[in-house]
Amino acid sequence: RARSMSTDTQGENRWRSGLARRLILGVVLFSSMITLVLTAFQLYLEYRQDVRGIEAELVQIRQVHLGAIAQSLWATNTTELELQLQGLVQIPNIRHVAVYDGDRLWGEAGRADAKRGIERRYPIRYLHRGVNRQIGTLIVDASLDAIYAKLLNRALVILASNALKTFLVAGFMLVFIHWLVTRHLLAVAGFLRRMTPGTRSAPFALARNPGRAPD
Repeated sequence: RARSMSTDTQGENRWRSGLARRLILGVVLFSSMITLVLTAFQLYLEYRQDVRGIEAELVQIRQVHLGAIAQSLWATNTTELELQLQGLVQIPNIRHVAVYDGDRLWGEAGRADAKRGIERRYPIRYLHRGVNRQIGTLIVDASLDAIYAKLLNRALVILASNALKTFLVAGFMLVFIHWLVTRHLLAVAGFLRRMTPGTRSAPFALARNPGRAPD
């Protein structure tokens, strides 16, 4: 019973010691910092990838659709122009498009209600009798709201995943350090506590195989 009480006391002292508390606190804080940094970096990479996707869509609008819009505007075919603009707002993340000639609005589609977005203005040109004339401007508004909403949902998943992996590594470090170092220090401390002046005791030895070189 006395031996059991002594073992329980050593176990409690093991976790109440200032060294153990500082080690656990340090590992947890460092792991949390690493988790936040990794999460922020991963979210930034995903954000840049999504923005590059929107930029590619805007380039495609300029390369593929601008010529047909110029043809409809030159022919003042507003019906065809409206159909073309309606088709543009079907592209993901494109919220609003409009065609102006100066202050005159020739047609628009969608709603410019994005809180965060990218705006592009493309001059509409038409080649007539060897002269490349600017006959209007195509304004395209792309929304980033869907990207931010997706990143918010992804942040929770990535944070939980990174936190789990980081804390598993931190837990392994604690167990590994305890097995290699802490348990031997506790054994030395226990041996010193049991020593009394004027009494002889058996030589102390650590519960491990001796290494080739001192550590």
